[in-house]
Amino acid sequence: TVLLINMYQYLFLGSSRSPDCYLSHDAILQQVRRVCSGRVIFNNRMEADRLQDYCSDVAKQRGLEQEYTAPRFLEAASKYFRITPYGKIGRYPLWALDAR
Repeated sequence: TVLLINMYQYLFLGSSRSPDCYLSHDAILQQVRRVCSGRVIFNNRMEADRLQDYCSDVAKQRGLEQEYTAPRFLEAASKYFRITPYGKIGRYPLWALDAR
């Protein structure tokens, strides 16, 4: 089991501590699938307007606001995982991603 809780935005867009990032849902999920043969528990901000300041700035600078969305994430995730929604924790979706 892999937990991706409140960190996905940093994998996608980097952070003030490390600007290293993927800028691609597919690239991230492909790597996660390589290390996960079971389940990913996913609870993260999935709207560009909800991102932390650094990530929001990067998304705007690189024109990625339309890419950092739940539908785009789910499209990429469905290549590697079966997705089961479980509502929300706080304001953010809770999804179980089971490896294909």
